[in-house]
Amino acid sequence: MQALVHLPALSGLFPHRIARVGQLAALGLNAKYGQTLLPGVVMLGKSPPRRTQFLQAALFYAGSHAVVTGMDALHLHGVTAAEPGPIHVLAPSSAGARSNDKVRVTGTTQLPEPVMRKGFPCAPVPRAALDAARVLGTVDRARGLLGMLVRGGHTDIAELRAELGRSRSAGSGVARKALQEMAAGAYTPAEVQARDVVRASGLPAPSWTAALHHTDDGRFLAVVDAWWPKPGLAWEFGESSRHDRDLAAAGVPVVHTPKARLFSEPAAVAAELRHAYKHVSRRGEPCRASS
Repeated sequence: MQALVHLPALSGLFPHRIARVGQLAALGLNAKYGQTLLPGVVMLGKSPPRRTQFLQAALFYAGSHAVVTGMDALHLHGVTAAEPGPIHVLAPSSAGARSNDKVRVTGTTQLPEPVMRKGFPCAPVPRAALDAARVLGTVDRARGLLGMLVRGGHTDIAELRAELGRSRSAGSGVARKALQEMAAGAYTPAEVQARDVVRASGLPAPSWTAALHHTDDGRFLAVVDAWWPKPGLAWEFGESSRHDRDLAAAGVPVVHTPKARLFSEPAAVAAELRHAYKHVSRRGEPCRASS
């Protein structure tokens, strides 16, 4: 007669109550003592699995050297990101584990040195960020994620570029384009579109996100979205600045464009910029501002 199994005691043998079927077999048990989460991997007990239990199951499924990457790794690093979706792990190419609807397995011959976070081996932030960006599908979404991480101080563009050179895989073109735009100072869709509008206008490239000061006494005036020092024209593609009065007093004309018009009427906005640029170039009033 088979002895009864004390599940709480058995669960203590396995992290997060997750076991490989082979581990149970070595104890003379079978998978009926748990529920199957992934092929060859079970969770002991019948309660609904938590995300951490799926993470452990994914690591067991992908092999002994697998590491968590993507959104789940960022979350374990302390980054609040979007809903993670399928768990993403990196594994040696030789491991042979395949992706399914619950786990995305990326095989590689160059596994990153794992960083332990909350008991899980994780890819470092730059690699995890790029792996997350690669599967987001669009440059806008990738730039939004990478920009959030850079602005939050979790990584920087140089680290991301270096990692991109080391870890080439499907979707790298999306991440590469996002980093190119960020390096040029464009972190949001509006900033990217504004640069396209200026290129279409035929005007010289302005200084972007420019801090202006009064030339007489060095007093701070405003930070404007774009600034043409010659002839002295500012552009804001958002709400009217509370510094408009100070800019006007310093002889700085400002073109205001609602962000929605950058996308709905780019040709008209480009024409307005050209007109303003020519008009300001012909004026006699001096501009008393510099960046």
